[in-house]
Amino acid sequence: MTESAFAASRGLFEQVATDFTLSNAAVLTHSGLEDLLAARMREVTRQLFQDHLDLRAVRERRADPVFDAAGVERTRIERGRTRILATVFGKVAVTRIAYRTTGSADLHLADAALNMPTGMHSLGPAKLAATESARGSFAEAVNRVNALTGAGIGHRQVQELAVAAAARNGNKMPSGLAPGERNGRKRMATLGTVYDTEPAVRGVDDIIADPADPADPVTERRPGPKARSKWLCGSVNDTGERGANQAHAEAPNAEGVTKVSAGPQGQHGAIAQSAGTGDAPGRCQPPVLLWQMTGRAGVRPPRRWR
Repeated sequence: MTESAFAASRGLFEQVATDFTLSNAAVLTHSGLEDLLAARMREVTRQLFQDHLDLRAVRERRADPVFDAAGVERTRIERGRTRILATVFGKVAVTRIAYRTTGSADLHLADAALNMPTGMHSLGPAKLAATESARGSFAEAVNRVNALTGAGIGHRQVQELAVAAAARNGNKMPSGLAPGERNGRKRMATLGTVYDTEPAVRGVDDIIADPADPADPVTERRPGPKARSKWLCGSVNDTGERGANQAHAEAPNAEGVTKVSAGPQGQHGAIAQSAGTGDAPGRCQPPVLLWQMTGRAGVRPPRRWR
């Protein structure tokens, strides 16, 4: 029985070996051979998985008696119950005995032995989806998972698998570092911008409403400064001092200057200086606030931050 159980997977492997002896395979490059083996051997492995499951189904014997957690006995069985399992090699069919009784859900002892998941996808694609999702976007994770497994998993399925895997791990997602990053260190960008502007004297009421009386409308507000001839630099590798020096080097060509710098160990701040604008220098921490500050002078933030 054991020999015949794996006849299908053995036949697929022999077919692959035969194809590699043909003249068509002799003209393939190493990358072509890799792609061919990846596709063909994935099916061989999937069939080997299926043959093993089929053998377990044949060897499964009825257990008697069978009780559930509430103490309800299952008095009847139904053989040949099948469910689909999506693995990293492809989809396979799991056949097992269903233990039944009136008014209660069916029990499948083989599911417990196989540690079957609640949904269709096995833990392999789920862990892969969680790992790849932590490294980048869900769109990138979809492409990576499908490239490795050929499963054809969609965007929503990758999200659900990643969330489920995180829940099993106590809501802890696998961490991934971008190139150049190190554990315990934040990757900050150093930004510098220089622009020309005319003086625009403004008071507090021209910028923000009175918090003590928000219902009091401001009928007329003096316009803020308008930036022109804007210049911007940015880097994730340069130090804050280098970014500030770049802005200072460009500053003599401008009437007003806005400098955005990042200090060591991820400490960063913003200094806004506009000649005669009446806008006092200020400091803020998050990058979005930096751009809100410089945005008053007409400098628009990058599209990814809006």
